[in-house]
Amino acid sequence: MKIGSTKPDASVQAVTKRSVDAAAAAPVDKVTTEQRRHLETLTKQALETAKRVRTERLAAIKAQVRAGTFRPDPGRIAEEILREAELEAQLRAAFDPS
Repeated sequence: MKIGSTKPDASVQAVTKRSVDAAAAAPVDKVTTEQRRHLETLTKQALETAKRVRTERLAAIKAQVRAGTFRPDPGRIAEEILREAELEAQLRAAFDPS
């Protein structure tokens, strides 16, 4: 069994990008209830999608480990760590501009 890309699912990336863009577009000193509700909805959608994708990936990895065919790629792991750090920095900048 072969694991697909370690990149986040396209729908997770799209929802996350919309969340970051929406937060960046909102005035820094004013957030309406509607904007907050919209961001909460987008965040919830991203979390649900990420949970589903993660569950599928973990099942695939588990099957490979059991079959003795799991071969992690250190370079890909390092790239993913850096990608996640970059996303976290973008989210912090969008939600905590201080």
